Amino acid sequence: MIPLKIQLKNFLSYGSPTQIIDFAPYHLICLSGKNGHGKSALLDALTWALWGQARKTAGQSKADEGLIRLGQTNMMVSLDFTCKNQTFRVRREYNIERGKPVAHLDFGIIDADSSRMRTLTDKTIRTTQDRINETIGLDFESFINSVFIRQGNSNEFSKKSPKDRKEVLATILGLAQYEQLKKRALEKVREKEIKKHHHELTCQRLGTETEQEDVVLNKLATLTTNYSNLIIQEQELTAQYTHNEQLHSTITLQLQTRTKLTMQKEHLLSALTTHLQSVQSQYALWRSTQKKLRIMHNLPTCEKRKAELETELEQLQQATTLQLQLTQKSMHLRKELQEITHILHQELITKQQQATAHVAQISNQTQLLEINHKTVMDSLAQLGAENQIINQEISRIAQQKKRAVTVQEKLQCEEKIFERRKSFYHSFITRGNLLAQELKHINHKKQLSSTTNTPHCPLCEQHLADERLRFLQKKLSFQDIQRNHQIARLTKIINLLKTLLITHNTAINELKKEYDVLMLVINSEQGLIQSLEKNKVLCDEKQSVSIKIDTELTQAKALLVQAHTYFETTQQPLDLILGSNDIYTKNKVELTQCEHVLTTYDGNQTRYNTVKQELTLLTQQAFSSQDLIKEKVLQDQRASTLHTLFNTIRTLRKELIHIETELIVYRVHDAQLQTIVVNQQTIKEQLQSISQHKQDIAHQKGACEVEYQRLCQQKNILAQEKLLLTDLTNEINEYQILAHAFGKDGIQGLLIEHVLPEIESEANALLSRLTNNQAHVIIEPLRDLKNGGTKETLDIKISDAMGIRPYELFSGGEAFRIDFALRLAISKLLARRAGASLQTLIIDEGFGSQDEEGLQNIMDALYAIQTDFAKIIIVSHLPSMKDQFPVHFYIHKTPRGSTVQVINQG
Repeated sequence: MIPLKIQLKNFLSYGSPTQIIDFAPYHLICLSGKNGHGKSALLDALTWALWGQARKTAGQSKADEGLIRLGQTNMMVSLDFTCKNQTFRVRREYNIERGKPVAHLDFGIIDADSSRMRTLTDKTIRTTQDRINETIGLDFESFINSVFIRQGNSNEFSKKSPKDRKEVLATILGLAQYEQLKKRALEKVREKEIKKHHHELTCQRLGTETEQEDVVLNKLATLTTNYSNLIIQEQELTAQYTHNEQLHSTITLQLQTRTKLTMQKEHLLSALTTHLQSVQSQYALWRSTQKKLRIMHNLPTCEKRKAELETELEQLQQATTLQLQLTQKSMHLRKELQEITHILHQELITKQQQATAHVAQISNQTQLLEINHKTVMDSLAQLGAENQIINQEISRIAQQKKRAVTVQEKLQCEEKIFERRKSFYHSFITRGNLLAQELKHINHKKQLSSTTNTPHCPLCEQHLADERLRFLQKKLSFQDIQRNHQIARLTKIINLLKTLLITHNTAINELKKEYDVLMLVINSEQGLIQSLEKNKVLCDEKQSVSIKIDTELTQAKALLVQAHTYFETTQQPLDLILGSNDIYTKNKVELTQCEHVLTTYDGNQTRYNTVKQELTLLTQQAFSSQDLIKEKVLQDQRASTLHTLFNTIRTLRKELIHIETELIVYRVHDAQLQTIVVNQQTIKEQLQSISQHKQDIAHQKGACEVEYQRLCQQKNILAQEKLLLTDLTNEINEYQILAHAFGKDGIQGLLIEHVLPEIESEANALLSRLTNNQAHVIIEPLRDLKNGGTKETLDIKISDAMGIRPYELFSGGEAFRIDFALRLAISKLLARRAGASLQTLIIDEGFGSQDEEGLQNIMDALYAIQTDFAKIIIVSHLPSMKDQFPVHFYIHKTPRGSTVQVINQG
């Protein structure tokens, strides 16, 4: 960074008129003027413009409020500077609006041809500031500890702790990139750790899931066994159902015989009833005649009573005749109803048998078609499963192709990284060999200096005093320890890099093997495609056969539905069929009417018998003896008739008993038929239950098969996750090694130790000039511990005529020269660094502690190093210093603010 022009307004002692100071034409500049007129304020304006930092009072977090001119509400500083062969402009402004501070920051690059600024300002002040720091390459702390020696803070670097000194050197050396690399490596470690944790959780979850594979297999085997058992049970029940159907047909035929016997029984009962009625009538006549013969009453009264009874008897006879006619008619109607019932029942049985046979025939055809259809569909399913497996394999090969591309790219990338690491490894080996040679030279020097017979310098062979000899021996011992420490550090890093290279080489070989395996899998794709095409042809053939069978099966099912519909019509109850028959319905109505009328004649028979008896008795009383003799003859005939009737009744009763005996046998068939019907219903329910259970088991079986396939896929995914987990673990180890190598104890420490001799050498060259060769700086990166071993540090020690002492034991003038030499050495280091952005040296006062000789030595040193800087700015009010500068920027304070006047002294 080389300042070209600064513009400031209302900044500390500078007032409202904008001051423009042009540094561009001058190389060596001295800012002079009275105390408090604004010399240091001009340098504060430069740091405030670049970093927003300057002098501030204690307790303030920012310097803005203390920098604005009293009574003003607006402060502005604009700085033009060159950096990396480009011209930039930064403009910072601070306003107080309505009692609230408002800050503005603009940053841009100036076009050399058009002098127009192309803005680089970001969205926020912080990000814009980060861009400025990135452009310059230093932050404020590193700036004030290197090329800007502030007033009263010349010891800014020396008074810092060893840790802070290392931080400053790290910033100056641009080691932030290694911190960024370390940070990125650690971020990669965290990122990979998160991924690893995620994959571990995935592996844990998949492992838990795949543990269920045996359970699913056992369950699938159990379901398969249960399904086979259900098929066996279904076959057994179907056979039992068929057997019951045959038994039902046999019992039905036997029940037809029972119907005939029942009709015979009813005929016998009817005849028996008729004979019993005849017996009752004959017996009543016989008994009444007997009474007439025994009892004789008053004839006139009897005649009158006889006339009354005869009238009543005639009426009762007419009613009896009508009752008999109705009874005969009802018997005839019952007989006709029984015959109609028998005929319709026979027709129903015939239709049921025909419908059953038709349904069985079509069912067999349908089952045969379903079996053929199932065979074709199973073949299609098998081909589909094979095609699915082939498609999955082709999809997996497609994934493997992507994986192969990824592996190939990763292999190429890893090989490039391996080559870079290998070159890095060889560079460290070379560096270690150089350090070993330096250590060998140092040991040779130690050996020469430790010889008591030669108290001379091993390099220039001059005579050495004892104190100087001890100093040289201690310095050589320190260099010996330092080189050994560097070699140990390099050895550690080389071993880490070697381990990393071996691991990396193993990983590359694994990638090559994986790539070869992937190529073998990819090459098998053509055979799978041919198999897929062959299966497709077979699928088309099977599909055409399936369509044909589907058509036939649809027709068969339609016929089966029609057959079942007809079968359902034959399953109507007999009562419903009888109810639809007109003749049966008509006869049933007439029978009901006859039976209803007959119920009205139930008491006429008793009254008829009573009247007849009484009339008979009266007739007997009225009869003459001849009539009684005739009646007596008729009584014998009646007795004979009664005897014949009794014999006939006994014969009828025997026949009824025989028929009843035969009917008892058929009652068992009723129970059997009822049992068969119940069993058939039970078997139907069991078959339905088995069918439902089969369907449930089939669903469960399908679900288990899907779950098993999913678990197999999960198992493959688990294997892939484990491979990824192994890769992530290896990558984490590699990034941890890189993070350690890029850390402060790795490459950064080596680079800092590498520049320490350069800083020490440059500081000693300047300090020798400032102290007439009486003092030397020693920067110790290591400190011996009391319990043995060493500790990394950055201690500063000074060797002079009184020996080696710490920096803190020197007086103000001596300490200033030491600080000045160290700061100039660091500044020169910064200016010479490849790609360094600062080429300006600024010194603000601090020369008051020096005598004339010391001031002259400082000026000689400044003139000696002026070629190392593009611009050197000195702030001083000492005449002996000011007179030696060719250009003065004289600063004078006026009521309107400080002004700057350029004075050329030649």
